[in-house]
Amino acid sequence: MTIVSADERRQRVVDILGLPERGSLPVLDRIARIARRMFDVPSSAVTVFDADRVFIPGGSGDLPESIPREHTFCQHVLDTSGPVTTSDATCDPRFRDLPAVRADPAIRFYLGYPLTEPGGTVIGAFCVFDTRTREFDAAQVAEFSDLAAWAQRELLAEAESGRARAAQTALLPDRPLRIGDWSVTGRCAAALNVGGDYFDYGADGHVLHAGLADVMGKGTAAALLGSSVHGALRGAIQSVTEGMDLGRYLQRAETQLADELDRSGAFVTVFQLSADTRTHRLRYADAGFGLALLLRATGERERLTGDDPPLGLRRRERREHQVELLPGDRLVCVSDGVLDLVENPVRWPEAVESLVRPSTDAEAIDTILGLATERPPLDDVTVIIVQRHP
Repeated sequence: MTIVSADERRQRVVDILGLPERGSLPVLDRIARIARRMFDVPSSAVTVFDADRVFIPGGSGDLPESIPREHTFCQHVLDTSGPVTTSDATCDPRFRDLPAVRADPAIRFYLGYPLTEPGGTVIGAFCVFDTRTREFDAAQVAEFSDLAAWAQRELLAEAESGRARAAQTALLPDRPLRIGDWSVTGRCAAALNVGGDYFDYGADGHVLHAGLADVMGKGTAAALLGSSVHGALRGAIQSVTEGMDLGRYLQRAETQLADELDRSGAFVTVFQLSADTRTHRLRYADAGFGLALLLRATGERERLTGDDPPLGLRRRERREHQVELLPGDRLVCVSDGVLDLVENPVRWPEAVESLVRPSTDAEAIDTILGLATERPPLDDVTVIIVQRHP
């Protein structure tokens, strides 16, 4: 049996959590600022061990991005389950030869608390530094340990959400699709690290398909259900490209998701389309979505809607509709997070049209999602554009 060293186990955990790639995390900066003010110290940091270096995903004060592990105070938390401290590092054999202690001004006081993952492996430290000699009393150490516990929760939550976001993103198309004179492109911006919006598109021969689904809610719970929705819809897409009625397709997906929808009390709005790129006929079904626009090359605008309910709300037959796209026509489908970005949600068709018409598909999507950074939405924002090129 291969014996894994503590350092190998720690590195595996750090790599699995993806911590080195997360960069600076504002929530950890905030906790460090609080510690710096509470304890009147010049610097405070959250550190994470990565091979032979220690990087700092959150901190306050004059701090580097990373430092060789052997030069750090924090290396000493690896062998303890409690705080490590020194009142005067210049007189402490554990620390007196560190570059920061031999510097001018020297770091003299240090208090560090180990940060662990759920399995108990120490992955970093929460610490404060001072150029003065000092000691913390029991009440201050208790307050510091509370902040360390908070930093640990946030560090692991950020790492986990980053992994979840990466997994969710991997399920989505990552580039535009072109078939003959037809194209489709789309992108999503989650309100939180992960979200409940899902979109997909692809082609089988001369048949193009695309869909957008919005799970009630946002965050991890919506993302988990969204993954199930993704599986149910994608799993039957072959039947769609072979001509299955889209209303029946949505009913089949709802039946497959019935138990999860019932347990969660959630519902899912869906807009699904299939286009024959030879006949230029586009079939679609709308289950409570209601946010699709057909922008005609002639300047006319049509809303593509249906009165069928979302999946999980009222089970009944859903209907398929048909429309023909002419050269230069574009179909734009957005999720309801877009309503948070426009001045008047009631007049969202005019707002979306004004953003799409003067732009290429890619430019229009960039513009719409760019609004989400200026005016953070309450819900996920997703945009799909299908175009029949002139």
